Amino acid sequence: VEQESWSYSSPGSDDDFVIVRYTISNIGPYALNGLCAAMLLDLDLAGGGTGSDDMGSTDASRKMTYIYDSSNTYVGLRTLDWNGALPVRNLTLIPNPTFVYPQQYIDDQDKIPFLLGGYATHSIADAPVANDYSALVSIGTFNLAPGTTRDVVFAIMGGTSLTTLQQNADRAQAVWSGAVTTDVDDT
Repeated sequence: VEQESWSYSSPGSDDDFVIVRYTISNIGPYALNGLCAAMLLDLDLAGGGTGSDDMGSTDASRKMTYIYDSSNTYVGLRTLDWNGALPVRNLTLIPNPTFVYPQQYIDDQDKIPFLLGGYATHSIADAPVANDYSALVSIGTFNLAPGTTRDVVFAIMGGTSLTTLQQNADRAQAVWSGAVTTDVDDT
C-alpha cells in the first residue's frame, strides 16, 4: 500500500481539506477478493483533547462522516469519487468509551465489523449528544488480480459550521475530479 496526500494553500478555497490517496497493489501470485478499504479518525476536538464534548453525524449524499463540538469546529472525512468509484460500505461514528477505552485502541474483532458495516446495533449515523467518537468511512468490496492495483481516495476537511464543512467537502471532490483528468508535469 502506498499513500500520497495533497494539501493546498489557496486561501479561502482549497486550504480547508487534505486529499489522501492509497494505491493498493497485489504483488502476490493469488487474487485478493472481497477487499474493503477505510479511513478511521479519532477526532478529539476541544475539551482539552479528550473529545468528551464531541458530537457528530453522517452525510450519505457526500459519503461523509463528521465530528463537531460546541465551539463550532467541524472536521469531516469523506471518500472521493472518480473513474471507477467504489460503493460506500459504511459511514459511522464509533463510540470510543465502548470500543476504544477498554484496550486504548479498537480491537480487530470490533474494527472489522465496523469496516464491513456489520455492526448495525453499534453503528451511529447521528450523535447529537456529547461524547467521544471516532469517524469511519469504508468502501468496497473490490477484487485485485495478481499484478493489479486499485486507488482509494479520501478527503479530510475542516469548517467553522456544517455549511462550510459541506462546501469544503464539495470543493475537495471538485478538486480531485479535476486532478484525475488533468495532466500534471512532475518535472
